Amino acid sequence: MLNARQTAFRNHVTELARRIAPEFELDWRIMAATAILESGWGESELARNANNFFGIRAARSTPDDETWTLSSPAGPQRFRRYKSDEQAFRAYGKLVGDSELYAKARHAARDTAFQAFVRSLAPTYCPDDPDYALKILQIVELLEPEKPA
Repeated sequence: MLNARQTAFRNHVTELARRIAPEFELDWRIMAATAILESGWGESELARNANNFFGIRAARSTPDDETWTLSSPAGPQRFRRYKSDEQAFRAYGKLVGDSELYAKARHAARDTAFQAFVRSLAPTYCPDDPDYALKILQIVELLEPEKPA
């Protein structure tokens, strides 16, 4: 069961993902679930201070966004800082929808079911977490509004 804050965040990212994901030929569920998981339901420092819900790293600033440095035990990490939530969702869409890095996962999505796409995407997107695909699929279950009993 989701609390009020989680429900509001789920509704927000679901609305953005449903609107933006089709522009990049992505399933909105993967976009929304990734935003929830990577941002800790919008509560991560990166999400709060940089509108970065996807953990997208940065080597340098671009005309569309700047970098934001997050201190970590492993040392400073540079991430993209977006001007808006919508800009962050479009950046994720472009990354996963257009990048050659995720071409194999996109190909799998055309040939197989949604779950296969998630399982194919996860090792590249988050190689340090062997349970990443399972976490995304569990969050997908929470994306639809709860039906009254």
